[in-house]
Amino acid sequence: MKKISTLLLLGGSLLGGNSFGQQSCVELLMDIADGPTPSVPTEIVEFMGDLYFAANDKIDGSELWKYDGTTVSQVADIRPGLFGSNPVGLT
Repeated sequence: MKKISTLLLLGGSLLGGNSFGQQSCVELLMDIADGPTPSVPTEIVEFMGDLYFAANDKIDGSELWKYDGTTVSQVADIRPGLFGSNPVGLT
């Protein structure tokens, strides 16, 4: 997998991009909330080289997610159920 050099939020989705000279490439990193409803990532914070953020996958509710530069994964289902743990105040 390729490393992403730039992250941006657009329309409630987490996008990643790379710049190659005069060309740029932006892509959806992962469709966390499969389907038309966005996952609305928030609380994005860097810790030890990884990005952590809250996002709602519409199954576990809003939970803690991680982006390590190549993949996006849920850290844990902290509060099982549709409402999730709603992580806030990440620093």
